[in-house]
Amino acid sequence: QRLVRAYSQVVIGDPLESDTLMGPLIDARAVEQYQSAIETAKQAGGKLLCGGGVRTPGHFVEPAIVRARNEWPIVQTETFAPILYLIEFGSLEEGIQMHNAAHHGLSSAIFTDNLQHAERFLSAPAAVPEPGTIALLALPALALFGHLAGEGLDRGRGKAAEHLGEVGAAFDAREQLFSVFSEIPD
Repeated sequence: QRLVRAYSQVVIGDPLESDTLMGPLIDARAVEQYQSAIETAKQAGGKLLCGGGVRTPGHFVEPAIVRARNEWPIVQTETFAPILYLIEFGSLEEGIQMHNAAHHGLSSAIFTDNLQHAERFLSAPAAVPEPGTIALLALPALALFGHLAGEGLDRGRGKAAEHLGEVGAAFDAREQLFSVFSEIPD
């Protein structure tokens, strides 16, 4: 619920405006791929928790959260769209294994207030996709809607993440958050 609230606060619009957190997709084909990915996830049994809408004129879409399963092909497909697949796991080790099995993403991060979990994540083999970057983010100073690569970090760091509990996230550095692994207590 906190994550859905955070996503509802994302300001979509002209990326040159200071209040804008998310601009448009690159073209109409990208919008179609975004819609297709959401539909495919729903057909597999996923639940759209928020977003999924298209705004016109332009190629603007609402960031979506889809409750999904890690083994679904759509989850393992890089769509280059603002779709977050929420995937539950039973232990930190299981979450790290799922994270490291992903074949896409240029950076990774863990959101936690547990220093032992952060250290375990940072010491896990293959925790940093190459080439890429890694981030360790402690609550409440989180960066959810940030982009890396040549553009630098997004000016909206922390706005959406202030309502989150402990979650681990893997980021695609081209502005697309592709999956979140939410830790469930043993």
